[in-house]
Amino acid sequence: SIFGDEQMGDPVPALRAEAVKTPWQPVRAGLEYRRIETVDYAVSVLAWRYQESELDVKLAKSMTTLGETVEEFRKRTDAVLAINAGFFDLDFQSRLSPVGLLVVDGREIQSFDEDKAANPLTGILFVKNGRLGVIRAKDYSAGDRFESALQTGPLVVDPGGKNGIYRNSYDRQNRSAICLSFDGTPTVVQVSGGLSLYELGELLSTGESDGGFGCERAINLDGGPSSQISFLADGLGVEVPGLWKVGSSLILTAR
Repeated sequence: SIFGDEQMGDPVPALRAEAVKTPWQPVRAGLEYRRIETVDYAVSVLAWRYQESELDVKLAKSMTTLGETVEEFRKRTDAVLAINAGFFDLDFQSRLSPVGLLVVDGREIQSFDEDKAANPLTGILFVKNGRLGVIRAKDYSAGDRFESALQTGPLVVDPGGKNGIYRNSYDRQNRSAICLSFDGTPTVVQVSGGLSLYELGELLSTGESDGGFGCERAINLDGGPSSQISFLADGLGVEVPGLWKVGSSLILTAR
């Protein structure tokens, strides 16, 4: 680019201004939806906030080494929502294999990667006793006995509600993320049009009254061409396709 970083603009204030005017909409019992857009930056943020008493959450693995779209995941599992989950390697025959820890239905598919725990897979997204949680990778123990677990990252909001990314790289990509509020309520977030990790962390860590999401902690999932989401419930359907198939998905199903 011929422009300096300071000339790249900042989409976050525009998104926050739109968010203040865009309330959550109830979709069904225990589930709310929100779409925030800024035309000037061509960025949209889709979010679903749900109550764990009403919806079950788990990780699912593709039925084939070539991967599945999240729409295929959602339809196959009869889910309400499916979002892409973990990072993966791609071999010369386009076969996918997970990178870092992956636990599905209590079974370890891929072991914890200690080297990548330092960077970039610095967090663990997990389900235990039916509840979604996020911890730092350094706090992971093989004895945790998670029902579902995914090594991913980075944490874009550090525990306590602070932006977990300390400088803006201006590398704006489509993003997928999971946010936990201070009372533990989960929010699934998908960004199209591109935010940097710093900008994502800024938006998610800002309080709701100021146009943010009020996350106590939040973790980045695989983004860029992998970022995709599929949702269908009570007459509302949303499809954001990715550019390729993925190896794992986080899914929500009705209880």
